[in-house]
Amino acid sequence: MPCVLMLPSQALAAKKSYPTYTVKVDKGYLALRTAPAYDESNEIGELYTGDVVRVIDSTSNKTYWKVKTNKYQQAGWVNKNYLVPQSAPSGEEYKVTVAKGYLALRTAPAYDESNEIGELYTGDTVTVQDKSNGQYWWVYSPKYGKSGYVNKDYLVKK
Repeated sequence: MPCVLMLPSQALAAKKSYPTYTVKVDKGYLALRTAPAYDESNEIGELYTGDVVRVIDSTSNKTYWKVKTNKYQQAGWVNKNYLVPQSAPSGEEYKVTVAKGYLALRTAPAYDESNEIGELYTGDTVTVQDKSNGQYWWVYSPKYGKSGYVNKDYLVKK
């Protein structure tokens, strides 16, 4: 009788990969919950703009998706309306142009040292996903693999 041995590398290859999303909230945080419903008592964590999650269930509920994140040890539920897909973002490509220094990639549409999540330099490219704010646009940075806000005055269409 033949014996089948599965090597660790084969077991990892069989593991399912989950789509990744970036959290986008205009202010405050996105609550990670123990159940797919709004209730102050079911909050188990806080996710902020720029945090990355892996969606493990998007079919059980119309509003909430079950996600995993490296920030917390357990999976939880979040409102899907605050998630932006990370892969192949659609939008117009722009080049960063700064006279000196860098253009900050931010978690919020405002100038504040505490909301910087990346430094973009002249020649870096971004994909603009939302222009609804008059000063700060929501962009995807392939350099960092995440989305955030930048001051639109330093972007030139490719």
